[in-house]
Amino acid sequence: MQYLEKLALPISLVNEHIASLSKAFESDRPGVILEDHLGPTKHLRQSSAQMRTLALLLPFVLQKETADGSMVFSGDQEYLDCLICVLQFLQLSMAFKFHITDVEVLRKKIEKLHAMILALDEINMGKLHFLHHLFDGIALFEVFRQVACFRCEGHHASFKRLLKILHNFLNPLKTLAVRHEISKCRQMMKKNYLYDVHECTPKQEVSKAVNRNVNLIKDSFPDWQTIVLVSKVKIFGTTFKEGSPILLADSPPEFAIVKRMYQINGEKFSFLCQKTKTKCFAMNLNAYEIFPVGTIVAIDVFQLNFLHPIISLTWQGKKYVLPLGHRSLLVGDT
Repeated sequence: MQYLEKLALPISLVNEHIASLSKAFESDRPGVILEDHLGPTKHLRQSSAQMRTLALLLPFVLQKETADGSMVFSGDQEYLDCLICVLQFLQLSMAFKFHITDVEVLRKKIEKLHAMILALDEINMGKLHFLHHLFDGIALFEVFRQVACFRCEGHHASFKRLLKILHNFLNPLKTLAVRHEISKCRQMMKKNYLYDVHECTPKQEVSKAVNRNVNLIKDSFPDWQTIVLVSKVKIFGTTFKEGSPILLADSPPEFAIVKRMYQINGEKFSFLCQKTKTKCFAMNLNAYEIFPVGTIVAIDVFQLNFLHPIISLTWQGKKYVLPLGHRSLLVGDT
C-alpha cells in the first residue's frame, strides 16, 4: 500500500493496467483497488496469492510516460528497488529446484532486503525478524513448495473455537502436525504424488499429412508411428498451449514461443517453437524483454530443464517473460 499511496497516477488508471496485464495469469488475478483500501491502517482486500500477482505487476503498472516518450517509475526509486528485492527474494525462496549452495545466496538476499526496508521512511515494518529464519528452515525442511506452513498466531481464535467443540486441550498443534505428516507419507507412497499423469486434448491425427511442420516432427523423431496434433498439453501439472513461452537455455537465458504441439506414439510430446532473442533484462521491471527471430525448431518436451509456467506480458508494445520459480533467473545478483 505504501507504493500506491505515494503515486501521482489515478487509482482508476492503475486498476485498468492491472486488469489488462493480469489476463496473463490463469488464476489469482488481483481484485479492484479502491481509494478506501489505501492507508496505513487499511487493507487491500486481496488474498496472499493475489498479492503475489499484484507485486509482480506493480513495476509495470506504476510507470508513467515522460515528455520524451520513455517510461519511468511514478514513485520514489527506493520504493521500487525495495519491491524488486522482494520479488527476487520470493523468486529464490519459492524455486521449484533448490541447491544447498542457494541457502547462502538467500541469506544475503534477506539481509539486503531487511536493510532496504529499515531505510525506508513512513512504512509499516511489520514483523521482519522471521525473515532471518527462512534460509535455516529451507536447509532443514526443504523448499517452501514442498512444505506446508501454518500461521499459528493468525488462526489462534479458530483453534480456540474448535477445541471447545472437540473438548481437546492437549497440544492440538502437535496433533495437527502428526496427522499432516501421516497424510503426506500416504501421498508419497503413490508413484506420481507431486503431479497427475500427463494430459492432452487431441485435435487431429496428421501422421499421413505432408507439410513443413509434420515433416519437421518426423525428422526429429525417426521412430514415429503416429503423430497427433493437440491443442493443449498438461505436463507435470503445467498447462501448455499455442503461444505459451518456454525456456530453452538458462545461461544466457533463451526463450521460445510454442506454435504447434504434437503427441508422438501416444507417449512423447513435441513443440514446434519460434525462437526468440533475449534483448535485455529490464531491471526496473524484473523481467526479460524478448522478440521473435523467425527460426522454427522442434523440441522434445521431456528434454527441457524447466517444465514450469512462464508468464508472458505485453507492455507498451514490448514482450516480456517471467520464468517464475527458476532458481537462478529473476533473482538479481547472486
